[in-house]
Amino acid sequence: MKKLLTASAYILLAACTVVSHQAMEENEQYVVDTPYAQPQPLTEENTSAEAYILVANRTVNKLLDETSEYYDKLPRPKIYVMSPEKQDENTPDGIYQARLETINVLEGSKTYTVVNNLNDADYYLKISAKPIALQGSTMPAISYHLALYSADNTPLKDWSQVIKQVQNDDKSWW
Repeated sequence: MKKLLTASAYILLAACTVVSHQAMEENEQYVVDTPYAQPQPLTEENTSAEAYILVANRTVNKLLDETSEYYDKLPRPKIYVMSPEKQDENTPDGIYQARLETINVLEGSKTYTVVNNLNDADYYLKISAKPIALQGSTMPAISYHLALYSADNTPLKDWSQVIKQVQNDDKSWW
């Protein structure tokens, strides 16, 4: 009796599998060749301020990691953050948000005292950004650059970070 019940269960399972495979073949689905959004050049519309804020945070954190010899002394050194330079006319205006974020991170870190007058500063920070083409990628990318100078215009260190648009449907930046 057990053998007969087991054999019937196997036959029923095989029959259901055959029926489900036939139903799947009838409902064939086609894969779209390009499931991602098409890349576009950098514009105000497709470049969010959050992309600049993210890349500014990353770059300023690098700066803070590598400049402890400048800010480990008391009183805290004064730093002036210059207006950003667009190195390409196609660079979106979000770079100004990056400058504000740079100032906020520096003030929040309590390492430098941010001043509003270049003549009062011990150091100054130049900010620049430009769109770049990444080799092998059609997605837009931004190069963000910080350069630290002493008050006597001596270049001390510089940092750069690249952020590109992720190839997906919501056009996120990472």
